[in-house]
Amino acid sequence: MPTFVMPVGNSKIDHVFRALINDIQSGKYQVGDKLPSENELTAGFGVSRNTVRSVLGRLQEAGLISTQRGMGSIVRANTVQQRYTQSFESVSDLQRYTVETRTRVVEKEEITIDRMLADWLGCSVGEKWWRIATLRYSRDDGVLVAYSEIYIPYVYGMLLSRNDPERMPIYRMIEEQRGESIAEVQQTIAAVGADAKAAKWLGISTKAPVLLITRRYYSRSRQLLEVSHTRHPADSFNYSMSVRLTSDGESKKEDKSGGAG
Repeated sequence: MPTFVMPVGNSKIDHVFRALINDIQSGKYQVGDKLPSENELTAGFGVSRNTVRSVLGRLQEAGLISTQRGMGSIVRANTVQQRYTQSFESVSDLQRYTVETRTRVVEKEEITIDRMLADWLGCSVGEKWWRIATLRYSRDDGVLVAYSEIYIPYVYGMLLSRNDPERMPIYRMIEEQRGESIAEVQQTIAAVGADAKAAKWLGISTKAPVLLITRRYYSRSRQLLEVSHTRHPADSFNYSMSVRLTSDGESKKEDKSGGAG
């Protein structure tokens, strides 16, 4: 059965992309056929030319079409390597991510913070924290998309016994049960080699390339509520970002990724 790049976001780009994927899958546009022009797609979908160009770029990156000046966009394939794409445009989108994926807790332990973790978490040596390791799968096809290590202050550990981290993300437990409110999520991204633990759970070789996304969740009072350290297999996940310029010259960033804590 063919597999396709199917983002789960709700932007205009995502909707048009899914529609054209379905047209190619259904045979409306077969291999060798020429897609409608940018003007025709713009008018047909009622979107801007920039949106259409972004969609065509995605299709080209997926290997489904090729685009040449003067020739337009030609369908080159109707199947692509299966990848998982997730859109994030706000903190609330992290909650949607948990609906579209399922989580399995594989490790849960109380830890004492050593010097290395203290420097990384910005806390004191000797503090008690909780470490939870999870695997996350796409609900649609069961593809393993992430291995996460989640760290929370010891005071929130009682939430783990009263709630199920496989059904509700930990930051949401903290918000609902402790009356905290997530005001900021800081994110860093790095391409690294898989360590032994990540390699074991992801079923890949040690040092195999993974995308490492670290997110720090802060309350309105700037208290650190959670840190997630998530590794995504390079062959089943992608991350993209676009920057839009507003009328006053300011930029608005849209991140597209996956792997929430």
